[in-house]
Amino acid sequence: MSQPKKRVTNSSRAKYLKQRAFSSSLITGPGIFFTCPRNKEAAAVYEFKDLLERVAEEIKPAGETCEDESQLDQSKESAAEEDENEEDDKVEDIESQIQKELEELKGGGRREDRGPKKQASKRFESKKMDCECLGFISFPKAYDPVEFATHIVRQIQEGKPGYGLRFIQRITPVSMTCSANSPSEFEKMVTNLLRPRFGVKATPDLKKNDAEAEDGAPPEAASVVCPREGLKFRIEPIIRCHDKPLNRLEVIRITGNVVKLFNGDEYIAMADECSVAHQASDLLHRVSIDDAQVVILVSVYRYVVGVSVVEDYDKDGKRFNLRVLAETQEKKASTTD
Repeated sequence: MSQPKKRVTNSSRAKYLKQRAFSSSLITGPGIFFTCPRNKEAAAVYEFKDLLERVAEEIKPAGETCEDESQLDQSKESAAEEDENEEDDKVEDIESQIQKELEELKGGGRREDRGPKKQASKRFESKKMDCECLGFISFPKAYDPVEFATHIVRQIQEGKPGYGLRFIQRITPVSMTCSANSPSEFEKMVTNLLRPRFGVKATPDLKKNDAEAEDGAPPEAASVVCPREGLKFRIEPIIRCHDKPLNRLEVIRITGNVVKLFNGDEYIAMADECSVAHQASDLLHRVSIDDAQVVILVSVYRYVVGVSVVEDYDKDGKRFNLRVLAETQEKKASTTD
């Protein structure tokens, strides 16, 4: 007597999908943290990955663009060669063609059809989190998670189709990550990340004055432009499942000390001549809770800490809460109608 087949319950299927959604638990490199409703973590991973793949097609990294252009040139050259040798191709051995088609059928289809799809599926990797309502998607180095997050926010603000999400709530991009158990390593990472924006020295650069050149001034006429700009900023610690050493006060203290370092005399010392009359105070970075130009996001989760610098985070950005952004956009659309 044959035994009845074991039924797969909904709970077993949900457990299988959840295990399949997450690739590993090691959080490294750039990526995006996201929040979602409880028990919807696996569904949120699939939803967010699909969205990121779509955004990746809209935002091509510089390296990939150049590579695509070179591939396009190569394809044009190969197409030209194929046109020249078209007559020779017509007399190709019939047996070799049949053998080639058989190999493609055994492999499950043409390789050019399978290759790009397989590569795209591994572009973004989800990481297993031991914290409810939280997930993390790891990015390749060629992609900027801040650019992705900003793009998603703007598309929702503009009411673009295809950005309606059921499970993803708030997103937090991180450009760099390191161990949360080492304050010194965290300080070094923050210094490296903030240097391009906050660590610009006030040494003026000589630049040609185009307006004077158009008026007939000598070609050597130039103006002195100060590259330094004082930024209004604030620090946003986001801490989950972590008590020490990087608690909220320690995160603010270390990050603030790094900004204070970039406000030193080494960075705001000015030359005697400058095209714009600057005061030394104009070149200092200042804390602004209500009107920050940039926000330093510090995300601490268990053993890892990630940092990024974002713009348009408050007010219209709704702190990158996609659900609130969508609701705001729906209200605007309903009032205009």
